[in-house]
Amino acid sequence: MNGFLLLALAAMAVVVEPAIGLAACGDAPKPGVDWSKCDKYKRHMIGAQLSGANLAGADFGRGDLSEADLSNANLADAHMTKVKLDGANLSGANLAKADVLRASLVKTNLSGAVLVGAEFNRSDMRGANLDGADLTKAGMSRVDLREATLVGAKMEKAEFGRALFAGAKLARANLNKAGLPRVDLSGADLTEAELVQAYLAFANLQGVILTRANLEEAELFRANIVGTDLSSVRNLKQAQIDSACGDATTILPPAVTMPATWPCVGASGDE
Repeated sequence: MNGFLLLALAAMAVVVEPAIGLAACGDAPKPGVDWSKCDKYKRHMIGAQLSGANLAGADFGRGDLSEADLSNANLADAHMTKVKLDGANLSGANLAKADVLRASLVKTNLSGAVLVGAEFNRSDMRGANLDGADLTKAGMSRVDLREATLVGAKMEKAEFGRALFAGAKLARANLNKAGLPRVDLSGADLTEAELVQAYLAFANLQGVILTRANLEEAELFRANIVGTDLSSVRNLKQAQIDSACGDATTILPPAVTMPATWPCVGASGDE
């Protein structure tokens, strides 16, 4: 009899265990909910209250989470391709290694969020707040960050090829060793930003505020510095200027002189 009871209990455990998992995925949206690895593909949850939720590995692809509260939520390894997060609050959220490709994050709050190794390629992040966020090694190619704020953000070794930063605020941001080829930084504020060994080939730097920015060993090949004020940048060398695209309106620091001839004629360096 005892053996029969043990077998019956074991069978019940096998049946009950997956039921618990299914119940969690079926729970209504609420702060702290556990939807880890759940399928929420194409779900519309506008304004959902999901602060502190465990959403690690969940699939929100093509869904709508506009205006949702995802503050301090765990979205590590989440799948969010083409998701709508316009106006959502993801402050302090963990999106490490998340796939957020071709998504819409217009005016989204990502302040203090962890985006380490996440993929945001071709996403629309106009006016987003990424102050203090950690984008180390993030994939941000062709991302639209016009008018976004990234004050004090960590972006070391992130890839921003052809991204749009016009009018963005990046004061005190860490862009050391970041890939920034052909980006548009026109009118952006990079006051005291760290750009050590950053790759800025063919970048548009017209009208950029570079007050006390550190450009040590930054690659400026064919970068457009026409009219740019570089007078107070730190660690700028003659060789960097010699390979860039400036003109008589470019303002250089005292230790650097204007080349006899510039290698290209304005416009972003594109040929």
